[in-house]
Amino acid sequence: MAEQMYPLGNEVVKISRNGNVAIVTMSLPERKNAFNLKMRHGLINSFRQLMYFDDCRAIVLTGDGGSFCAGGDITEMKKRTTMEIRERIDLVSQLTRIMLTGPKPIISAVEGPAFGAGWSMALASDYIVAAKDSKFCAAFIRVGLVPDTGMFWSLLQRISRTKAKQYLTLANEITGAEALADGLVDEVVESGATVARAIEVGEKYAKMPPITVGLIKEAVMGGTDSLSAAIKSEIEFQMIAMNTADHAEAIAAFREKRKPVFKGE
Repeated sequence: MAEQMYPLGNEVVKISRNGNVAIVTMSLPERKNAFNLKMRHGLINSFRQLMYFDDCRAIVLTGDGGSFCAGGDITEMKKRTTMEIRERIDLVSQLTRIMLTGPKPIISAVEGPAFGAGWSMALASDYIVAAKDSKFCAAFIRVGLVPDTGMFWSLLQRISRTKAKQYLTLANEITGAEALADGLVDEVVESGATVARAIEVGEKYAKMPPITVGLIKEAVMGGTDSLSAAIKSEIEFQMIAMNTADHAEAIAAFREKRKPVFKGE
């Protein structure tokens, strides 16, 4: 895999690329990529910019050292004022919104533990590739906290409320294979193969018309809560899609019996 660095990231968030697929790597392996303050800032800044880079069509999120993310960094947990707490929670809320509502698809490649906020980030992705022996846990309650980083919403998009309450209140640990059986990940592969497979999925997304991908993400996230909202989204977004150069390219390619080349125009 030929890598070329993007001009972003920080000490604990590394950015590389494979063609039109960006790879965002949480890199604090000695702490199993604990979700500390630097990592929050690095992820927010990286996702915010990658979402609008023309040559980025899909994003893979993964972790260094055989771990995805072990959750919040306990060494940073201490007594804080209400405003300090609000500021830190606002950061994770920003990250959640960027991941869920940004126009580029995100594929999580999960090796090892995805605990607490780590699992939340995976659930905020559009597609999850997990190693068979990876581990998932809503570990917030183990330190007396409620879920954050969007888990109250994202977990309920995949499973029932009853099942979600069990995961959130009992903090049961499950493997990637068990998560697949519950519909909590999209596919499982052998340990060590998640990034390569996630890049393959990202390349499939990269071949799709990027404007339309973004419109679909926006509609699914905020415009399908009722029949009226869904129809409104269809009307508004179809008018945009029909006026894109990518739509015209698809029609031309069909007539010329060739594969379309979408440019995001």
